[in-house]
Amino acid sequence: LDLGNFWGIEDHHLASIEKLFLLKYLCLSSGSITKLPEKIGELQYLETLDVRGTHIKELPSTITKLQRLAHLYVDYGVRFPDGTIGQMHSLEELREYGVDNEQGESLQEFSKLTKLRTLQIELICIFPEGLEGVRQAEDLYSYVGTLLSSCDLHNLYIRVSSDDIIYPLSLDSWLPAAPCSLRKLCMSEAPVYKLCMSEISVC
Repeated sequence: LDLGNFWGIEDHHLASIEKLFLLKYLCLSSGSITKLPEKIGELQYLETLDVRGTHIKELPSTITKLQRLAHLYVDYGVRFPDGTIGQMHSLEELREYGVDNEQGESLQEFSKLTKLRTLQIELICIFPEGLEGVRQAEDLYSYVGTLLSSCDLHNLYIRVSSDDIIYPLSLDSWLPAAPCSLRKLCMSEAPVYKLCMSEISVC
């Protein structure tokens, strides 16, 4: 069900979405939509959910009931309830997960997603000046690095959103001790140094 071009759709139009219980694909992009109904978790056959372009700020916790959900597309400002990501075991692709220095630890949840192959994240890098800023930056970057050793990712897309204080990213710290499944790494707007990663397509 592609409602991407129906700009007049509002929250109340989705009130009985669970009645479309055989739905496999759902695309919403109306700026008038601010939340998904809790009963969306009853769409047991849903495989693809696209809410980019809406004003949804947080996904309902019932999204974990979508055990066939393989493709999830959100805007980077959309929040996931604590512990939600690690329960979405069928996810193969997630775009675009936003994370700042206070949420970096949430990236560890992706290690529970054994089917995840494509991940797009936005690093919201707003750090204070001085040593504290350096520490926060290193912590956030290290959480991203754990994705390489704890997941079976094939494609990782990273975009950096930052203020005027920028701390360069060293990819040396991302080199895993064991062989890495990553095949493609795309980074944009990211200051990088010490780039030395073999057998990976970097763009």
